[in-house]
Amino acid sequence: MTTWRHGGDIWHLSKELKCPPEGILDFSSSLNPFGPPQWLLSLVEKNLPYMRYYPDPWSTGLCKAIGESYGSSIQEILIGNGSSQLLYLIPWALLPHRAVIPAPSYVDYEYGARASRIPVHHIIMDPEKDFELPVDQLMSCVADKDIVFLARPNNPTGSLYEADQIRWLAKKKQGAFFVVDQAFYHFVDDKDPLLVNRPANIALIFSLTKAFAVPGIRLGWVIADPWVVEKVRNVQSPWSVNFFAQIIGEAALKDGGFVEDTRRRLKEQRELLFREINRIDGFLVYPSKANFLLVRINRQGPTAQDLRKQLLGKRIAIRTCENFVGLDEGFFRICVRTEEENIQLIDVLKEISGVWTDP
Repeated sequence: MTTWRHGGDIWHLSKELKCPPEGILDFSSSLNPFGPPQWLLSLVEKNLPYMRYYPDPWSTGLCKAIGESYGSSIQEILIGNGSSQLLYLIPWALLPHRAVIPAPSYVDYEYGARASRIPVHHIIMDPEKDFELPVDQLMSCVADKDIVFLARPNNPTGSLYEADQIRWLAKKKQGAFFVVDQAFYHFVDDKDPLLVNRPANIALIFSLTKAFAVPGIRLGWVIADPWVVEKVRNVQSPWSVNFFAQIIGEAALKDGGFVEDTRRRLKEQRELLFREINRIDGFLVYPSKANFLLVRINRQGPTAQDLRKQLLGKRIAIRTCENFVGLDEGFFRICVRTEEENIQLIDVLKEISGVWTDP
């Protein structure tokens, strides 16, 4: 079986560890650790009888709700079976000459491009500069007919690129197309999601499944100019968005308080993890604006895979990052969880670091 290239493979881990999924403390999957809102279960139960019908192929109600919340027209919105589906469909629909990806970043930008037989060029970002956006290199590298993938915040580094930097780049490179993946944007403290004064050569991707802790209900959408939406719709399979994703999405868009509360609570826990893990000998944590942290083992000998195996022995899962272009076997990513769970991880990392010996 091919090795899974993402975190969150809880079903395989459950079989490997011979325990139920809820018996694993999963720091590999970057979701809202506080769980879905209370209204979600009753909403699903109330609508169970409608499973007998096909879902609305146009996701009409959800598109309308997104348009009202984001100030976009329905013609600018396309719903997907998770944001990942859209990341595969956009290159297929637009068929650019080349994909340009600052790295490290989400691995499926490359996989999505290569699935459409589009060559990929990576620009390696500098960890010594906290993986800041390489604007000068993008300016010299990006050509007409290129597609550029940017994550905001970036996964796995947690960097939040300035919105005006991206606007400036897109305006300077009008012959290229920019896909700005904001799947984790609900977790960051920022007031500019690029919706206002969005250049015509930018497509914005959003997701609700992470912020509302329902990854089993795949839901994402793209906001772009109508010609882009139409091209992508033409390569999307019918009924890509199931009925429950549609109704959950509509309800979630009305619950801004849930997102704001999550963001506040996660910020406190992110700061706790950043501070305490940086104090442990052998680890370096990079600054993050997201609900996850990139960590490097900064001593000789142990690798992130070694650490992963040790942590799995205690039924704790992390995301090793050697398959991210630009990172090596010393990097791993952890999500931000509840205070009790975060302290548990911190204590275990202290214990492991205490028995590590340099060669």
